[in-house]
Amino acid sequence: MLTTAPPVYPVPPAWSAEAKVDAAAYAAGYRRSLDDAEAYWLEQARRLDWLREPTCLVATHHWDMVKSAIADHAWRFAALADEVS
Repeated sequence: MLTTAPPVYPVPPAWSAEAKVDAAAYAAGYRRSLDDAEAYWLEQARRLDWLREPTCLVATHHWDMVKSAIADHAWRFAALADEVS
């Protein structure tokens, strides 16, 4: 079965001029999100309005016993006083 990549369209110059982030900044942010996920996502969370600002990021994993591998991985924000289970 052959698959083809979706077409890539150039960004109009007017859109590019108004962009909040360029390709280099995007790549740096993406790399940081992988290298230090908790700090990166808590920093991003501070850009939002919260009733209680999150103070930590909690990872949850679900183990697939049949495949002997992590089947699901998720992050959630939590305030320090929240239950972290």
